[in-house]
Parts: sequence; C-alpha cells; structure tokens
Amino acid sequence: MIKKRLCHKKVLLVIDDVDRLDQLDKLVGEQDWFGLGSWIIITTRDEHVLVQHGVHKRYKPEVLNNEDASKLFCLKAFKMEQPKEGYMQLSQEVVKYANGLPLALVTLGSFLVGRTIDEWKSALKSFKKTKGDIFDILKISYDGLEEMWKEIFLDIACFFRRRKKDQVIQILENCDFDAIIGISVLVERSLLTVDDGEYLGMHDLLAEMGQKIIRFESGWNLGKQSRLWLTEDLLHVLKNNMATDEIRAIVVKYEEEHLNFEEFPEMFSKMSNLRLLIIKKPLIIGKLDSPKVLNPGHLVIPNELRHLSWESCPLKCLASSFQPKELVQLGLPYGTFEYLWEGVMHSVKLKFIDLSFSENLIRTPDFSGVPRLEGLNLSCCDSLVEIHPSIGQLSRLQYLKLDSCESLTDLPSMSAEMQSLTLLDLSCCYNFSSILKFTGIMKSLSKIYLGAAAIKKLAPSSIECLTALTLLDLSSCKNLECLPSNMDDLRSLETLILRGCKKLKSLPRLPSTLRLINAQCCFSLKPSPALVKLSSLSQPLFRWLPYDESGSGVAFTRLFRYLQGLLCRKTVYETSSKRKEGGSITEFQITIHGFEISSWLTHQSVGNSISIELPSNWCNSKWMGFALCASVSACKGKRFGVGARVTALGDMTQNHYASQLFNTFMHCEDIIWLLYLSRDDWFAAVGNGECRKIKVIFETYDLAFHVHECGVNLVYEQDVDEFSQTNAQCLIESFGKGFISEFKQPSSLAIGGDDDDVDNDDGDDDDDDDDDDGDDDDDEL
Repeated sequence: MIKKRLCHKKVLLVIDDVDRLDQLDKLVGEQDWFGLGSWIIITTRDEHVLVQHGVHKRYKPEVLNNEDASKLFCLKAFKMEQPKEGYMQLSQEVVKYANGLPLALVTLGSFLVGRTIDEWKSALKSFKKTKGDIFDILKISYDGLEEMWKEIFLDIACFFRRRKKDQVIQILENCDFDAIIGISVLVERSLLTVDDGEYLGMHDLLAEMGQKIIRFESGWNLGKQSRLWLTEDLLHVLKNNMATDEIRAIVVKYEEEHLNFEEFPEMFSKMSNLRLLIIKKPLIIGKLDSPKVLNPGHLVIPNELRHLSWESCPLKCLASSFQPKELVQLGLPYGTFEYLWEGVMHSVKLKFIDLSFSENLIRTPDFSGVPRLEGLNLSCCDSLVEIHPSIGQLSRLQYLKLDSCESLTDLPSMSAEMQSLTLLDLSCCYNFSSILKFTGIMKSLSKIYLGAAAIKKLAPSSIECLTALTLLDLSSCKNLECLPSNMDDLRSLETLILRGCKKLKSLPRLPSTLRLINAQCCFSLKPSPALVKLSSLSQPLFRWLPYDESGSGVAFTRLFRYLQGLLCRKTVYETSSKRKEGGSITEFQITIHGFEISSWLTHQSVGNSISIELPSNWCNSKWMGFALCASVSACKGKRFGVGARVTALGDMTQNHYASQLFNTFMHCEDIIWLLYLSRDDWFAAVGNGECRKIKVIFETYDLAFHVHECGVNLVYEQDVDEFSQTNAQCLIESFGKGFISEFKQPSSLAIGGDDDDVDNDDGDDDDDDDDDDGDDDDDEL
C-alpha cells in the first residue's frame, strides 16, 4: 500500500525511536517504495537494526564540545550561561565528568542547582566513585530524591510515560502518593517533562535507568520485582509460580491466547501487597467471540488494592471475600459481569466505579457499603434493568452516567441526600419511559441529559426540585407532547434542547435566565410570542436552510454571510463589553450538515491539522478573531466530541487555546463545524506577544469519528463591512424551516426544521469535566 501510493512522490519520512527490524520492513521496505529525491530519516539506539535493513548512510550524533556543554550545564545549574563566582572550577569538573552528554549535563545541573560550594565538592567526590557509566551519572539525581518521589519516578518510568498528567496524578493519589508535588519535584530535577502542557514525558535513558533499578533491587528475580510492566514477564512469573508479596504494581496489556486467566486461579493470591493493577486489552475492530465467564471463586483478587482497572475482566461477579478497604478506583469496563457483588461490599474509600460496556450486567449492587462514591459510569450496559435504591443515599456522588442503557425503563427516586450530584445522563436510553422522581431540592444538579428517551412528560413536582439546573436536554424525545406549566421555576436554566421532539405542540412560560433554546425539527410546535420576548435571548436571530450537499455550496455561502453578520462591529463589541463586565464568553460555534468545507476559507488542509504562517501586521486594530472549520463524520448512537487546539508559535506568554463541542447524533452523517474565536478570548488565553505562526489540530474523542479536512480564516472588520448591516439585524419572521446553529455567546434561538435526520444536540459547550469518570481508557491508562 505504501509503495503503491508513494513510489512516484518525493517525500520526507522521519521514523523515530526504531528498536525492531520489522518496523523498518513494514514502513520503509525498499528504495523503490519512494520517488526520486526522497529523504528517509531513521533514529535508533540500536545501530545493528540499521545494518540489518541495509541502510546506506549511518551517522552517530556528536557529543557537545566543551563550550556548548558548559553553557547547557550552567543554564540548568545557575539559570545563566556562566558559572556563579566561586563555582568556575567546580563547574568545569562536572562538565568534564558528563563527557558532553546533553542528558547527563541537564540532570546533573538540575541536581546541583541552589547547593553550596561544600555540597558541590561532596557531590563531585561521590561522582568520582562511579565508573562514569551514563546510568551511574543519571542515578545520582535519583539517589537524591525522597522515598516517595522515588516511588513516583519508578511508577512513571515503568507505566505512565506519554500519559496524560491529570490521569496519572489521579492514579498515583489513589495509591496514597502526593502526586502533584512529586511530579513537580521530578520536573525540577529534569527527570520528567510535561509535554504540550498535559502529557508526561521521560527520556528513554531515564526510563531504562528506572527499570534497571527495579531489576537490580530484586536481585534480577522477576517474582520479587516491585513492578511488572511486560506481559511476558507476568506470564513467566505465573507459569513458574514465582509470585511473592514483593510485587506491588502490575500494568500490562494482554491477548487471551497469551494470557488465559482460567489457568491461573491463584495468580494474585501471593501478591498480598499489590496496590495497583491495570490490565488492558488491545483495541480490536469487528465482531468478537463471546468470552468465557468465570465464577467468582475462580479468581482471587487481593484486598490491599488501591487502584483496580481491568478491561474485559472475565468474572460473573466479584467474590464475597473481596472486601478492599483501601480501594479508591474500580474500573471494570467491557467485562462479563452480571452483577458486581452480592450483598454489601464494604469499601469506605471507594470513589469511582466504571462498568461501562458491560453487556451482561443486569443490576447494580447495594451501594450502602461505599458511602464515599463520587462517580458511577454505567454507559452502554445494554442488559441493565435495575438500579439499586441505595443509590439515593450517596451524598458524595457527583455524576451518574447511564447513557445508552437500552433496557433501562426506570430509575429510583433521587433524594435531597444526593447533595453533590451535578450530572445525570440518560441519553439514548430508548426504553426509559418513567417520570423522573426527585424528593427534595437537588442543590447541585446542573445538567440532565434525556435525549432519545421514551418519556411522555416531566413531573411538575420534580421541576420544583431542580433549582440548580442549567442544561436540560430533551432532544429526540419523540413521545414528549408538552412541558410542565411551571418550567419558569427552573430559575438557573440557561440551555434547553428540544430538537426533534416531533409531538411537542407548545411551550409554557420559560425562565428569564435562558440563553439558548434549540427546537429544530419540532414539527408540531406552534409559534410562541413569549419566546422572542425573553430578554436573555439576544439578537441576532436567524432563519437557516439545510446545507446543500449537491455541490453548489449556496447554504455554506450563507453561513459565511451569517458569520459576518454575527461579527458586525456593533454586535461583537457589545458582546466583548458583556464579557468583561459579566464574564460571558465571546466565542460561538455553528454546526451544519455537510461534507466539504467551502472555498471561502483562505487556508485549507486535508486531514485534522493545519499550520499557517501569519502575515506581518496581521494583528492590527482591525483584526477581530479566527474562524476555524472542520468536516467531521459522526456515527449513530454515540456522544460526539470534537475539539480544536490552537497552538501559537512566537513570543507568547502562553501557547495554547482549546475549545470543545459535544453532540449526540442519532444517524450516521457528516457535519461541518465552525468555531469563531474572538480577539479578546485569544489574548486572554495566550497573553500578549508576537505570534508568527499558528497550528490548529482538530481532535475527535472516539475512533468512530474522523476529521476529513479543515480550514482557517482571519476575520477583519473590512470583511464585515462588506456585508449589509441590515442582514445582520434580521429577526425571526416565522417559525419556518431550518435552524442549524449553536452558540456560546451571543445567546440564540433555533426553532423549526425540515430535516428528518435529527441529531441529538446537547447544547453543552464546556469541556465536559462533569463527564470525567475517573477511568483510564485508551490514551488514558
């Protein structure tokens, strides 16, 4: 495939960190795979791999000369290019000892920073006792760490490189480590980096040193290693009955043909000090065979665990002997559980449970033994029919995710005792038909998702309890005919999504706090003058037509004009003023059906990323903001998430701006997403300074979605002036056809429609932090 596509093209291909011959065989092949003039650059720490593949020219990187080595060391040790007074001779000795190796210079400089001359002399004396091996040099900085920082370093070296910082912090804190300060210390010592502001990075040599330390401390006995990170090592331990209580953490990926848990029923019985267990399966596309289900007594899980995450766990339920008093997080997605445990499991420290995609799960357990539970993820449990009533006693529960539980029809009463609950998600529960029952004031519940549920009405008594509700999603509730007359009691409501409620005939009086109503494709809905009188629903309000996929692009041209109209000087600067005074947000988003982005975008690229050089004087007083656009495919029955990350390259205080949009689409379709970032938001995010280039990356949060192409425009006042001011001030003339619009600010109203493909728009424009279920899937952990 590579040869077929690239044999006539001149390419630059960089393959980094190669350690196996088959990697080159599959990616590079022979010379005739690529066109004349192509450059193939390969980096590796194993020169023999290059020899085996027949690489023509090989280069070894030179170590730093004495002058450059001294500058690099001093930048770390003294924060300047020259040594402080009195440290010249000592600095020269350290530089000589590091032998020009950049990593050694950085590590030693970070180790010695801020120390006295006597401490430097003592350190140099210690250095000279080593043989000068790179690992001995690097270990000096490790040896200077406190015990807890050493444990954190070793965990990251073995398990968590290139993982998201926040997720690693959560796992480490589950294990009773002070992770935030620990990671900060490791970064200060140059033993760790935080890349792109969120991913943990560690040099290969440092990671190898950490793993070497673990092997050395165990006497090269796998059964006594404190950590196991290779599947083959775990298999060796199990097959040879080598497990001991020295094993404290296991993080592996496995395939069933390599690791059959039925063969090792006592695999964890000797690991009495095991604190961390993460078992992941590789991603497999397509139909899977039904896994074999094991009875609870067939697999003993240690009670000392603090963090347990096991994908496709083969148990029917957890054994009654499993009473983990220290467990903080229990992640068992894609498992074969029919129920989690029988009776009451006492685990007073447990905060998070993830049973998502457990297709056999019929009922939830009694939660009375887990009073500190903060998050419960039961998404996509197709067979789930019963939620235990004890859930109403969970005073610390913050989110309850039940989306896509297709067999669920009812939910126990939610009591005022659930004072921490902020998110209730029942979207795509197609058979959920009961009335939500609240028996007291839900003082924290701010978001309820009921998209595509089978409900016919909402209870007025429940409305009175939802004083904190800011978002209510009722999209595609096709049986819903009316809303309670006391909807205006929702005194915090800002977003109301009614899209696709085909039987909804009228709207009652609504709260004055509303900023967005989406009632597209509500074919039975009658006009309501009260809507346009809501003072919080700011102009402009527009009628919109579906995207013309025939190729004429008329609708998308209108989108451009619509964008210009929204960005008229009067509207934008009034909004900016509101943002400064009231904290409202000036960015907004528009979503329409379609596949190809329009030619009006000045800068375009195939795929999910684009980089543009900014012209001189681009950021003048007439510049208003960026318009970003992406063409994305969406799939049925899933919450759709797409985010845009803009990186500013130049002399900026900060270098990132991110925005995210989350929608649920009920049919497979393609959409165009346009995001406008105002001048004010841009400078608030990246600070002042000269920006010479920007890079935009559009990211989807599920492999089922794909970004086809993207584009960027710089928006200036003169672009807006070309557009008729009168078009920007038009109001809704009727409740006719076709709004496809979503905004953050200014607030908007979207009513009517003639499109049968109803997507379930949740109207949620934040980062969905409420949806953080504490699990560690995919790039998580």
